[in-house]
Amino acid sequence: MKEYTIAELAYFAGIIDGEGSVTIGKSGKRRSAQGFHYYRTIIEINNTDKRMIDWLTNHIGGRQLEFTPAQTSRNSRLQCYRWVANRDVIEYVLPLALPYIVAKVEQCELVIKMRQTFNYNYHPKKGQQGIPVLDEELMKLRDKLYEDLKLLHCRNYLK
Repeated sequence: MKEYTIAELAYFAGIIDGEGSVTIGKSGKRRSAQGFHYYRTIIEINNTDKRMIDWLTNHIGGRQLEFTPAQTSRNSRLQCYRWVANRDVIEYVLPLALPYIVAKVEQCELVIKMRQTFNYNYHPKKGQQGIPVLDEELMKLRDKLYEDLKLLHCRNYLK
């Protein structure tokens, strides 16, 4: 793994705080045999300045994409770019940048915890169609992390 300077980590943290989207995605339907959803950890930055996206890709890792015309809003005058973190960025770089993150500390901590539940050496028994049957306790933890992050993103502050 690459070694990062404090300046690189602090700049990365500032970009996450100002421009970043930090979330846990949930997809799939409940299956009677497996009884779980699929989760993924997501950190992405959208910006019209390609230099920022290039810096992220070259210094931090991850991948970059250009918005297609269909993805770009009609009143947008500039090309939009997206940077997406890969597994290595979330597992290795994000914990290093965490001390420099100010506004999205809780979101980043939850994403790091979720990432830790994805044990790549774990070979559970297979269910229908070869889909792994995961431990119920693990799925409850993932569900809780997902719900906790969802509450942080809540915009209608009524509980």
